[in-house]
Amino acid sequence: MSNLCYDRRMLAKTVSHPVVYDRPLWRMTVERYHRMIAAGTLTEDDKIELLDGLLVTKIPINPPHAFTTNELYATLSRLLGDGYHVRSQQPITLSTSEPEPDATIVRGRSRDYARRHPQAHEVAIVIEVSDATLREDQTTKKRIYAQAGINEYWVVNLKNEQIEQFSQPVDGVYQRERVVTAEGDLSVMLAGETVGSFTVAAVLP
Repeated sequence: MSNLCYDRRMLAKTVSHPVVYDRPLWRMTVERYHRMIAAGTLTEDDKIELLDGLLVTKIPINPPHAFTTNELYATLSRLLGDGYHVRSQQPITLSTSEPEPDATIVRGRSRDYARRHPQAHEVAIVIEVSDATLREDQTTKKRIYAQAGINEYWVVNLKNEQIEQFSQPVDGVYQRERVVTAEGDLSVMLAGETVGSFTVAAVLP
């Protein structure tokens, strides 16, 4: 087994996953959330996102997190051709959530989403850069994205200097997990084809 990455099949489990948050929570539907934004009750100054029908306060971004987010955007943008584009810290609309991932590879052009946010079936890869929110990203966010049917989810684990890649959601559980350490290369696959790769260390602080 390579010391750069490992790949294992994960058995689907019927055990329910608890919601894991360390922040204040408020109950909310996606529809009401949108109405409050449209009415100006919630603005960009309100540092919150909707997860699992709960309004969750967002944690301030520190310099390593900001650096990695910027490097991911630049790196992925260079790899993509026509048919996909990268969004950075922009919302996606799911059935009970409207998270704002650190990076998202979305089908189509940016203009396609001028009047709405992408939905789950339009998201190819969703990415969270994780330091203070690592436990939440490895549990709650992972479950939310799997239940939405998003094919691939990455956790950029700044604490352990690795990228944790989850894919193949079945019944709300990702069946495959692959961890790539800093020295390893991570391939970007879209619609079953590899469009490029990058060394994990290149996006780490």
